[in-house]
Amino acid sequence: MIETDVLIVGGSLVGLSAATFLSWHGVKTLSVERHHGTAIHPRAGHFHLRTLEVLRSVGLEARVPNERCVAFVHSAIGLPGVKVEIEDIAAWRAVAEVAGRFTQGRVFLVGDAAHTMPPMGGFGGNTGVQDTHNLAWKMALVLKGLAGPDLLATYDSERQPVGELAIQQAYSRYVLRVVPERGKEGMQPLVDDLSMEIGYRYHSPAIVSEAGTGLALYEDPRRSKATPGTRAPHVPLQRDGARISTLDLFGKNFCVLAGANGAAYCNAARDAAAGLGLPLDPHRVAGGENVSDPDGRFADEYGLSDSGAVIVRPDGFVAWRAKDGRHASAVTMSAVLRSLLCRDEQAQASIRGLTNSMQSPHLA
Repeated sequence: MIETDVLIVGGSLVGLSAATFLSWHGVKTLSVERHHGTAIHPRAGHFHLRTLEVLRSVGLEARVPNERCVAFVHSAIGLPGVKVEIEDIAAWRAVAEVAGRFTQGRVFLVGDAAHTMPPMGGFGGNTGVQDTHNLAWKMALVLKGLAGPDLLATYDSERQPVGELAIQQAYSRYVLRVVPERGKEGMQPLVDDLSMEIGYRYHSPAIVSEAGTGLALYEDPRRSKATPGTRAPHVPLQRDGARISTLDLFGKNFCVLAGANGAAYCNAARDAAAGLGLPLDPHRVAGGENVSDPDGRFADEYGLSDSGAVIVRPDGFVAWRAKDGRHASAVTMSAVLRSLLCRDEQAQASIRGLTNSMQSPHLA
């Protein structure tokens, strides 16, 4: 009998991505695939920006050498002048379907098991890769005993609405580009590609939402300003003299990014995380620190004062934000982290109350 922490059923793009992300977090996996060879249909017409970001975060960008890429091309085109004989034509049917829920007990649906859609927009495989990226760090923390089991339930509340949005948008593009004779009845208005790729938002107990930010499923990422539930914005920074992106700071652990005068948040978060046994990477973005902001853009792009801070999850989404330094204490940061990890309901209730007070008019 083979024992493993996580069984992955399906060895295509999404299944192998799940195995990669879980391995990145130190989780043992076993992948099984019913097909003995590669798929007969073309797959993944292109990759979205977010998919490239998450694959890059686990080092895949550097693991495909040029020689192998050339071999792929040679294999695909064959030799010039070779006679081609068509032996089969595979039928294809456009489908736009999404599961009503993505979790049931210890079973989690990702990729085509969770949502199938027309290829227009390239949402299928990209949405699946991002499913597994959302789930992997949560599984890792629960399996390591660092998070409560309810954290796994946030996979459904975060990804199922995004999956539904993706199939709607894929279907709309399919009708407009391929079968306009079907008409627009039941078709959702088009959402721009950038908002679809990196502008979707999460709403769940693993996010401490700010009062008045609404429940929209997406927004223009150029205007999100690190609102909790959105992808942490890209800002050029400098680390140890080398040019980097804020995105290079995320990937395995929770991360605290604080303004130039936000050292108190870094210290409080470090102490709180140590008390919880949680790996955490705190960074004060300031001159003289190992991470600096030579262009002076960080605070504005993250909606912070110089004394504020954000907590970014391992998947690169903003989990919590304090716009100023009023709440920089180990007690507060411990409660925030316990809430994000779904370790107890009391912490979640106290943080919701604190967040509402932080957004009241007398606070910055």
